[in-house]
Amino acid sequence: MRQALELHAGAADQLGQADALSELGCVQRLTGDFPDARASRERALQLYRDLGDRQGQADSLRYLGRVHQETGDYETVAALYTQALELYRSVNDRLGQAHTLNFLGMAQHVSDDYLDAELTLTDALDLYRDLGYRLGQAETLNNLGEVYAVSHPDQAGACYKRALQIACSMSAVLEEARALEGIGNSEIQGRSMYRAALVSAMRSSCT
Repeated sequence: MRQALELHAGAADQLGQADALSELGCVQRLTGDFPDARASRERALQLYRDLGDRQGQADSLRYLGRVHQETGDYETVAALYTQALELYRSVNDRLGQAHTLNFLGMAQHVSDDYLDAELTLTDALDLYRDLGYRLGQAETLNNLGEVYAVSHPDQAGACYKRALQIACSMSAVLEEARALEGIGNSEIQGRSMYRAALVSAMRSSCT
């Protein structure tokens, strides 16, 4: 990857440099090298800006958002994803929009902004459905399940079950596992809520 970057730099190929930096940043993020991943993506972003490449800018902003999200910098995450969304809309990249909304929704969830998280993830799910992108649907339904588990526990199980159905139909093992775990947790939570309500009712009847 670095050799490709050097070759493109030597040839004064800005687009090639930007693409190579983007790939390098992806590898660095996956290996946990977040400072270098951020630096590579920021260099790529600047090159795409110099070239006027809005698609490249949107992708770079989205991946920068993921780096900041994985390091817990959620204030920066929201700004990056918002910029990415605007650019994706300007080039009519609906899949890019869906991915960005999905990541933004989970950032909102972690920041305890549950209402916005529900709305954002629902928008992502609608786009994935329109596009027929089933993996995105399964992932987003699992994400919605996580949000509902906190904000509307009675709705979480249904999200996980729909996610499981889609994931099983396409052998998406990770999303299957997430959905099964969510269903189990929802059932445990449901039984706990039922027991609490039952105890409360019995106490009320004794007074």
